[in-house]
Amino acid sequence: MRASSDIPRRFSLGSRRARWAIVVGVVILIALIISAQHIASIYTDYLWFGSLGFSSVWTKTITVEAGLAVTFTVVFFGLLWGNLLLADRLAPSAPAPAGDELVSRWQELVAPHMKWIRLGVAGLLALIGGISAHSQWDNWLLFSNAAPFTSTSAPWDGVDPLNHLNDGFYVFRLPFL
Repeated sequence: MRASSDIPRRFSLGSRRARWAIVVGVVILIALIISAQHIASIYTDYLWFGSLGFSSVWTKTITVEAGLAVTFTVVFFGLLWGNLLLADRLAPSAPAPAGDELVSRWQELVAPHMKWIRLGVAGLLALIGGISAHSQWDNWLLFSNAAPFTSTSAPWDGVDPLNHLNDGFYVFRLPFL
C-alpha cells in the first residue's frame, strides 16, 4: 500500500478565496476587453488635446465626467439601498402560499443571502445611473458657470415676461435641472 504522500494530488484551484480571486480577475479582464475602444478613445483625445496645448480642457472634462459619475452613483446607491432595506423591513414576512413549493424553495435559498442580493441590485442600478449621469458633463458646466443675459443698448432686458426669469436661466440652468 502506498503512503498518502506518494499519491499524486489532483488539480485543485485551492481555497474558496483563490477561486473568488480568479473569478474577479476574469470579470476585470472581460470588462477591460469590452471597454478597450472607450479607453483608446480617451487616450486619443488626451494626445490630441495635448498636441494642441489644451490639455487643461481635457483634464477639466474628464474630472467633471468622473465627478458626476461617482457622485450620482453614490447618491443613487444610498437611496436604492435604503429603500430596499426599508421595504424588506416593512414587508410582511408571509410564507409561500400552500402548494407552491417552488416559491418556498426560492425563499429558503435566497433568505440567507438577501443582504448581498440587496447590495448587488442597488450597486448595479446605481452604476447604471452614474454612467448615464456622466454624459451630462456639458450641461453641468453650463449650469455651474451660468450668467444672466444683459443688454444695455436695447430695450429688451433679457427677462421672460411670463415667469420673470432671466433668459440665461432657460439656456444655462434649465437643461441640467
